[in-house]
Amino acid sequence: MNAKNIIYSCLKNLKRHVSYQSNTKYIKSLRKTCKTIKPLTRQQKAEIQNWYRTHYGKKLKDYLWHEYYYARNGIFSPKYVPNYILEQINSKLYDANVTTAFDDKNLYYTIFPNVRQPKAYLNCTNGFCYINGSPITFENALSAIANVGEAIIKPTFCSCNGRGVKHLLVQNGVDQKSGMPIADLLKGYGKNYVIQEAIHQHEKLAALCPTSVNTIRIVTYRRNETDVVVIYAVMRIGKFGSEVDNTSAGGMTCGINEQGKLSKYAICSKPAGNFDRNEEGLVFENYEVPHFDDVVATAKKMHLMLPHFPMIGWDFTVNDNEEVVFVEMNAPFGLHQPAAGPGYGKYTEEIFDRCFGKNSSINDKN
Repeated sequence: MNAKNIIYSCLKNLKRHVSYQSNTKYIKSLRKTCKTIKPLTRQQKAEIQNWYRTHYGKKLKDYLWHEYYYARNGIFSPKYVPNYILEQINSKLYDANVTTAFDDKNLYYTIFPNVRQPKAYLNCTNGFCYINGSPITFENALSAIANVGEAIIKPTFCSCNGRGVKHLLVQNGVDQKSGMPIADLLKGYGKNYVIQEAIHQHEKLAALCPTSVNTIRIVTYRRNETDVVVIYAVMRIGKFGSEVDNTSAGGMTCGINEQGKLSKYAICSKPAGNFDRNEEGLVFENYEVPHFDDVVATAKKMHLMLPHFPMIGWDFTVNDNEEVVFVEMNAPFGLHQPAAGPGYGKYTEEIFDRCFGKNSSINDKN
């Protein structure tokens, strides 16, 4: 082994050690939100280690993540994926040079011109303004959007957990909700943002939470040249009064089965718990997600357009005209294991073998 390879190996091991330490701190904080952590039996621990030796090539250091997921949903499985191993999988499957570029939500209008998305009133990319794909000065952009009325503004980079997403009511160049001139508001968003029409969601989705746009997160996996499959789907449901459906803002996630029906319980982190109905008493179990088959078909079709991404977490909703609306894509993404179940579902072994198997040709890309 030459000096370059030795340095690379040392840096790789250091990166994994830091990842393990930071994620161990994180899971310990998550475990404190559980009323009880059910201890694993000796047989369950052996089953976990056997599975990981077979598909990961080594034993796990601890059972913190497995115990946490078991406590959250009552389902034991050796296939749960700790966050530090998820990061290793992502580093093998995704090239950061590519994913960073695709993080720009303004690109969606170029990449997916034939997919229904919220109409963009204004796109700003690296400080340059565009309306309907044509460049425009900032001053003229202000005039063009001075009376768009109800709208949404969000950063086109790093808007995870609903960060920076705001509901606007723009009249005479002023956001009537905050009282801020729109020029001052836009300057606070820097160089990368989008102002879109507000989505009016399907009545069945609005019934889950009327104050937020509730989205369907569907994870697809491209197995080969033509085969795209669904790994899992969950319904993201906002907290009443919140404008976003993120769990960090008190939202919930509820599993969706292949027939487009919700699971019995939705999982919430703030406050931690499993809920069988929403705040108005609507029961989740077997509640039908409208146009779920159309969402699945759209996600699969879109995935074939993006050959750089083996897996993608898509966010869709359905509007009040019964139309599937694309909201955003996430690659890489975090797993919703408390709500969706262990790992990558029935494809967990395949994905682990692809990343860590003896015949794997995948090396860390980052």
